[in-house]
Amino acid sequence: EPLDITRFSAALKRSVGDSTRGLILRSIRRCFNWGVEHRLIPPHRLGRIRIPQARSRDRYLTDQEFRVMLRTTNPRDSRRTGAPFRRLLLALDWTLCRPGEFARLQWEHIRWEQDVAIIPDHKTKRTGKPKILPLVPKMQRLLRWLQRSYSSEFCFRNSRSRSWWRPPLEVRSSTSLPGRATWSKPHS
Repeated sequence: EPLDITRFSAALKRSVGDSTRGLILRSIRRCFNWGVEHRLIPPHRLGRIRIPQARSRDRYLTDQEFRVMLRTTNPRDSRRTGAPFRRLLLALDWTLCRPGEFARLQWEHIRWEQDVAIIPDHKTKRTGKPKILPLVPKMQRLLRWLQRSYSSEFCFRNSRSRSWWRPPLEVRSSTSLPGRATWSKPHS
């Protein structure tokens, strides 16, 4: 293992978790491999980098934690800035869609006649198939209301009337929820 990468990995270990460190080291290795494949640099020994295993999320939000998140989106002022996030949380709960997928959901993805949304660009796109998201009746009502109420190519917009520009579930700090929980509640 090259010494510089070893030191870099050790420094990362002090500042980020194993999952993030693994992602960074894999990205670095891929950049070097690209350079070798295109004959821009000589072969290297970065393939021997010890890359930590990503930690999986081993628990889901409880019903109580989900209620805390919903309460956080409902401020007692007249501006209702949390309402767009609340709508997004409810939609996530009703569909089991990933936050980033909903953040990018556009009206062209909705197939009203089939009661589905077809998401072409999603996390598991390596399958080569789009994600087909069934739209339960309450989800359809929410989407139709959003379509009537706002003019945007995106179905869900933040409180500034813009599309969500990153996965939107960074509310943990304002809710005092514990550690690494998967954003959704378990569904049976």
